Amino acid sequence: MTRKPTTRATQLGRRLGLLGLAALLLAAPACHSYRLPNPKGPPQPKVKKGTTPGNESADGRALDVEREAVKTQKNSYDKNGLLKKPKYKRRHLKHKDRNRKILGITLPF
Repeated sequence: MTRKPTTRATQLGRRLGLLGLAALLLAAPACHSYRLPNPKGPPQPKVKKGTTPGNESADGRALDVEREAVKTQKNSYDKNGLLKKPKYKRRHLKHKDRNRKILGITLPF
C-alpha cells in the first residue's frame, strides 16, 4: 500500500478548512440572540397596607411599653456643603504649606 503524495494545494485546503471550522466554533457563542429582560421585573404579590397602631411591633404583637419620641441628631453643614464634624475634616481642601519633594528633588507645584 502506497500513500498518495499530498500536494501543497491539498495541505493548504485542509489548513484553511480547519481554520474556518475553529473560527466558526469560536464565533458561535458571540452570535446568539439575546433576549432583553422585562424592565418591570418578575411579578410581585400585592401587599395590602393596613393601619398599624403606634404600640404595635413589626410582627403584629402589641407592645406593653408606650412609644417614646426618638430624638434625632441634626446635622450642620458648612458653606461647602460638608458636615461639620471632626470625622469629615479630612475632606476639606488642604492648603500647601511648603514645596513638595520627590527623591530629594524640589517640585515647582
